[in-house]
Amino acid sequence: MCSNNAKKARRDRTLGQARAQYAAVHAHGLYDLDVDTSRLSPLECALQIKRRLEAGSPPCAFRMLRRGTGATA
Repeated sequence: MCSNNAKKARRDRTLGQARAQYAAVHAHGLYDLDVDTSRLSPLECALQIKRRLEAGSPPCAFRMLRRGTGATA
């Protein structure tokens, strides 16, 4: 989640907004790739994304969500 300083700089978010919306935003539990930015360095995250893109399998999460076949947390 973004730091409070980043939110203050944006001026279009309130403090605590991301925390309050987290459960609703991620309730579907379906992703093409899950990158843990709290545990991995920016380089490690970028390499995970790069490997996923190079794997060649097309993304399907949005398509599944539109059809209502997504997982629920």
